[in-house]
Amino acid sequence: MNATRPDQNVTRFLRALCASAAILAAGLVVWAVAFSPDFPILPQSEGAAWIAAPDRVITGAVTTSTRAPRRVRFVRTVDLEASQVPGGIEVHALRNFRLSINGTPVAQRLGPAGDDHGADSGTAAASNWKRATRIDSPPFVPGRNRIEVEVWNPSGPPLLRLGSLRNERGFESDERWQVTEGAAPLRPVRLADDTLPAVATLAATPAWDELANHRGMLLAAAAFGVVAAGALARPGRSRSRGGSHGERGSSALIVGLGIAAFWVFLFVARFRELPLYAGFDGPHHLEYIRFLATEGRLPLATDGPAMYHPPLYHALGALLRFFSGEHPGTPIRLLSFVSGGVQIFVAHGLARRLFPEDATQKTLTIAVAGLLPLNLYMSAYLSNEPLHAALSAVVCLIAVDLLLLPGWPLRRLLALGIALGLALLTKVTALLLGPLLGLFLLAKALFGEAAPVRSWAARGGTLLAPVLVIAAGFYLRNWIELGRPFVGNWDLPGATIGWWQFPGFHTGEYFFSFGEALRRPFFAGFHSLADGLYATLWSDSLVGGVSAIVHRHAQWNWGWMTVLPALAFPATCAMALGTASLARRCFAEVATPRRLAFGFLVATVATYLFAVVFINLRLPFYAQTKSAYLLAVAAPLSLALARGFVVADRRLDQPGLRWMRWLLHGWGAAFVAAIVLAFAG
Repeated sequence: MNATRPDQNVTRFLRALCASAAILAAGLVVWAVAFSPDFPILPQSEGAAWIAAPDRVITGAVTTSTRAPRRVRFVRTVDLEASQVPGGIEVHALRNFRLSINGTPVAQRLGPAGDDHGADSGTAAASNWKRATRIDSPPFVPGRNRIEVEVWNPSGPPLLRLGSLRNERGFESDERWQVTEGAAPLRPVRLADDTLPAVATLAATPAWDELANHRGMLLAAAAFGVVAAGALARPGRSRSRGGSHGERGSSALIVGLGIAAFWVFLFVARFRELPLYAGFDGPHHLEYIRFLATEGRLPLATDGPAMYHPPLYHALGALLRFFSGEHPGTPIRLLSFVSGGVQIFVAHGLARRLFPEDATQKTLTIAVAGLLPLNLYMSAYLSNEPLHAALSAVVCLIAVDLLLLPGWPLRRLLALGIALGLALLTKVTALLLGPLLGLFLLAKALFGEAAPVRSWAARGGTLLAPVLVIAAGFYLRNWIELGRPFVGNWDLPGATIGWWQFPGFHTGEYFFSFGEALRRPFFAGFHSLADGLYATLWSDSLVGGVSAIVHRHAQWNWGWMTVLPALAFPATCAMALGTASLARRCFAEVATPRRLAFGFLVATVATYLFAVVFINLRLPFYAQTKSAYLLAVAAPLSLALARGFVVADRRLDQPGLRWMRWLLHGWGAAFVAAIVLAFAG
């Protein structure tokens, strides 16, 4: 093997991994969108449109009976000439329906709801609602015809699409249909649209107006950044790898101390003053903590909305409640605060291990992790997400250590198993890390130092033993008590009351549009997946989990919070550039351990991003579209953003392009100022 060239076996492994992951991801998406009835993605075709009742879009949960769900009747009265009588029709309904024409029952598809639960009439083409029910020779007559379709859906809004098999027109589902339920009068339908906002989300000032209001401060900060960039570019100053040896440690130390002071200020002056309900599902997490403290036992998932979660965060909260009194808001909030600090520590640790000679990279990584809006606001709220994310970040750091170090240090293996077990005891999402760890540690065993298979088993046992000891009991109990190890509050076993959130379904448009987050970032998840993820990455755009903008708490400066997504587009580009740079190192680096370490981080980010997309296919609720589910990869994302800025800065540091470098620094200073003022102003 040539020591100056990358190992081609590792290259083939990484390429095979990329290809396999792409094929698996594409296959899962195609299966979910086109075939699985559990994923409410509307099939689209020419002609007839999907129609819905004109319900008011709300931000709260919609409760429904799984045995007697809401039923609506879509109605159309149409006059047909003999030449217009259709020879066949097809019906799509989300999810179950009964069709009658001129009072004659024609077709139905029955599912698990009320009188019809568990039955299938046999008149539908299939029980899968995504497959159209085709009716040849429907009982239309020349003259007036009345079409009625009763539709019910226990997990979302009832929707209908009815069209012709032979392209006849005049009766297909569109805005001319009407809808009713019970004895209510008929009213016009609405075309099914998964991008309609709730009225409660429209109260904020548009981002462009807020930018105009704050332009003086932003221009001053940008001017400071430009001046600083000019000063840093003064002749004779070494910019190779971020400065001289003496500057390397001091810059990271100064920035680290500044970030630490900022965080302490936020906790003392802002986080402690937040209301107890602030946070995603904050009241439900508090109820879980109260249950543990008062009942003295673990709940089942059926005992409350948040009680399907593993118990570590809530058990720690109950312990703090015991020592600090009945309303330990500040001590419990300290769990999230410390978890956010762990993210900064891990991000810096990754930079030190992967870029040991690059002082700029290490310094910027600390700054990015400490100022990332997602990390800041999640560290303020009551939720198990920050603790799970911090433990998952520690798993990533230890895994990178194992991949870089020679041999298989026993302490590292045990520490990795303990961290993964604790993460799994906090939130089931940590399962995503398991296959990645297995793949990359196996790659190290295959392409690193040779060892007998027996030693592989010993290492695997050392890693898995603490995971099983710490976390397996919770999932085994679920399996015994509830019939399956992994349970969500949207499909509890035996539940008679369900819930859903708007829109309750999705179309392709939702996944392939973007822009609203730049104009109106709050509740941008109503408009598209990209808008929701972008807005919640760069601002607290779901306003702490409350249901309306007018109910948001008073601890943030919401005017400045509004402008953050509009200012963050260059940061997003830098994050993408940095991720591409890290991915390139998987193939360009010579040392196999470094290639595997970079590959593991990039694969982890990609896996979590795909998981967020997939859960939005499964649960088409506006509140699912949030970057809080990416908090576990905040440290690798911070590393990537810092890397992107460093790469761009160095490429622009040449004659003819330095003016663009000054603009980059000016934007960076303005963005940092906006973040600080949004949380502390």
